[in-house]
This record gives sequence, structure tokens and C-alpha cells, in this order.
Amino acid sequence: MSRGTGLLQRHGAPKGCNLATPVSRRVVGEEVEIASGAVSTQAGLNTIENKIMPKARILVVDDEQVQREMLRNILTLGGYDVMTAASGQEALEALARMGGSIILSDLKMPGMSGMELLTETRKRFPDTIFIMITAHPSTETKSEAINKGARAFLTKPIDADELFREITSVINN
Repeated sequence: MSRGTGLLQRHGAPKGCNLATPVSRRVVGEEVEIASGAVSTQAGLNTIENKIMPKARILVVDDEQVQREMLRNILTLGGYDVMTAASGQEALEALARMGGSIILSDLKMPGMSGMELLTETRKRFPDTIFIMITAHPSTETKSEAINKGARAFLTKPIDADELFREITSVINN
């Protein structure tokens, strides 16, 4: 079982569903129906939505499509409204069009880096919460990101439980 697959299945995702599987969800009374392809199941995801994580719009920014989709799937299952962007410039355009309460951005991307996106986001959208993610962590990079306004700094591969804890923490503080 891949990292995170257990989380999906604990919350009712169909067997065989993994973090890269496109997933949709809809509320059915007190239950949440999760559909992957033609398979659907009933699950109590409302526990995650209502008790652990307040609803928020999250913009996932990563040049790697697999990472964007994995994070989108995890966060969607958690009850968040998720948008994705493949670059820093695309992220700024999406924020200008639709807004967003949280940005979850990769650090190293071609063109505009995550650090540059952080700087631009602080200027243009100062109320937006910024969480930096990277596969190449260093103490200096983490300090720089926090000093520029990032509220959290996560290391890839992303642990779904840690991701939910950090998002909940930044929303509640």
C-alpha cells in the first residue's frame, strides 16, 4: 500500500484508489459519497470536514502534475475546495480571478520559483496563507520562507496526516 492510500481507504475511498486517482465527492445526508470511476462507496468524511478542518479554498502550485493531482485528491477528500496551478504565474492569475485562502506551493519550479511566488503573494494578496513544500529542504531555505511570510514549510514526500495538521494549524492561528 502506497503512502497515503491507507488514509484514503480509512475514509471510504474505493479499494484500488490511490493518491493519483481522480476522485470526486458529494454530500449525501450525513454521509459523503466518494466516486472513483464507476465505483462508489459511503463514508463518514464529514468527521474530517466538520471536526478537524474548517472549509477553505486551497491553491496547489507545483510544476509536477503527479504532485498537483496527488495533493488535489487528498485535499478534496478532506473537504477543501481545491484549485491547481502548474506555475507561479498561473497561480497569481488564478488568485486574481478566484481568490484563495491558502496557497500550497512547491519551492523549486521553472520560471517563477516558490520563493518568488511567496513574495508576490504577500504584496498582492496579503491575507492569503502560504505553505511552502519542497523535496530539497535546508535550514536556510526554511528560514527565508518563514521570514518572507510562509506560515509552514513541509518536506516532500508529503505525509497526508501532517498536511492536514499543518493546514488546520495555520487556519486556526
